[in-house]
Amino acid sequence: MAGRRRQRADNQDFSSPAWMTTYADMVQLILCFFIALFAFSQVDAKKFQQVARSLNTVFSGGQGILESGQLPNNGESILDDPHFLQEMAALEETYRSLEEYLAQEGLSEKVELERDERGIIVSFADRVLFELGKAEILPPSRTVLGEVAQIIGPLPNQLRVEGHTDNLPISTAQFPSNWELSTARATGVVRFFVEECGFSPTKLSAAGYGEWRPRFPNDSAAHRAKNRRVDLVILRTSLSENEPN
Repeated sequence: MAGRRRQRADNQDFSSPAWMTTYADMVQLILCFFIALFAFSQVDAKKFQQVARSLNTVFSGGQGILESGQLPNNGESILDDPHFLQEMAALEETYRSLEEYLAQEGLSEKVELERDERGIIVSFADRVLFELGKAEILPPSRTVLGEVAQIIGPLPNQLRVEGHTDNLPISTAQFPSNWELSTARATGVVRFFVEECGFSPTKLSAAGYGEWRPRFPNDSAAHRAKNRRVDLVILRTSLSENEPN
């Protein structure tokens, strides 16, 4: 008898009760719901990443989404947002035009192009536009700025001009610190765009960052020269909406 009871105990079914299966299904559904909410909140970031990858391909000589009409590998389409697509196409065309102009003029090493989450950055080495420690635009550089203005002028995007210096201190009657020098250079370029190129003042803004946003450590003459620059930032529309009107 004891052996039979032991055998029945060994054969007893210890599977989970039916309500546990329903509970597990409910938890999985809730998890999927919150994952979907998170994914929906990331739509714009995904779109930008897709187009950025496409632009990297295009600028390397390949075909991007805008030319090939192909969708990203994950099957998500960016073609349902015509405003976004139109802006990215315009920025791509502008980038190419700037790249071509700078190459023709032999300025590719002195005026660098970059794309980031803000939009397009046209970065002028300070000696291209200014003498060391000064904020007056050099006469030959006015032609270069004018040509760049013609290329970027048709864009409706906001344009922010940012002045940067190295960490070598400056103290003159005109510029007591690098703050004043970087700001004067930025506002000088803004004034040139308005007075000489016909830009609307509402489209422009200026910022002077002094030595505090270097691209490289200020540990050599070469690095300090790269940190002394004026950046023209063509802001994407989503960021331009945050600019004061």
